[in-house]
Amino acid sequence: MKRVKILEAEIDNFEPDEILYRIKEFVRSGRPHSIITANSLMVDCISRDGRLKKAFDKADLVLTDSIGIVWAARYLGNPALHRMPGIDLMLKMCSMAESRNYNLYLLGAHESIVKKAAENLRQQFPSINITGVHHGYFAKSLGEEDRIIKKIKETRPDILFVGMAVPHQEKWINEHLEELGVPVCM
Repeated sequence: MKRVKILEAEIDNFEPDEILYRIKEFVRSGRPHSIITANSLMVDCISRDGRLKKAFDKADLVLTDSIGIVWAARYLGNPALHRMPGIDLMLKMCSMAESRNYNLYLLGAHESIVKKAAENLRQQFPSINITGVHHGYFAKSLGEEDRIIKKIKETRPDILFVGMAVPHQEKWINEHLEELGVPVCM
C-alpha cells in the first residue's frame, strides 16, 4: 500500500482512478469501510485526540484533502501526494453511484441544508438514488442516534456521506461503522 506518514497520520497516496477503483471494490464486498479526507488541522489533532487517532488508524482510505498535507509531505522528504479534496471525491462518487445504480444516504448539517444538498445532487445527477437524508443534530442520550442508525440500515445504502463538524464526523463513523454495515462511509 502506498502510505506516507505525516506526524502520526498514515496518508494514502493513490491516483484518482485508483481511489475510485478501491471504492467500487468496497461496495462490491458489501463489508463496511471508512474513508477520511484529511486536512492539516485533523492531522495536527491526532496526537491529542485518541478517538480521532483510532479513526485514522482504522480507516480503509485516508486521502489528502488540503494543500497543507501536500506541503508537509514534501517538507518531510516524502513523495508528492495526490490531493483529493472531500467535495471533489464526493462528486466523483456520486457520478459513479449514478452510473452503477448505488444507493446513497446523506447524514449531517441542518435539516434544510441536507435536504437542499440532496436536491442539488439530484439536479446534477438526475438518476442518482438517494435512499434517505437526516440532519446531523441529534442526541445520543435521547435514543435519537439509535433510531437514525436503524433508519440508515433499513434503507441499505451502498454509500453514506456524513457531513458533521470535523473531527466529530470521522469519530462518529469509526465508532458506528460495523453497526451501520454500510460498504462505504465518508
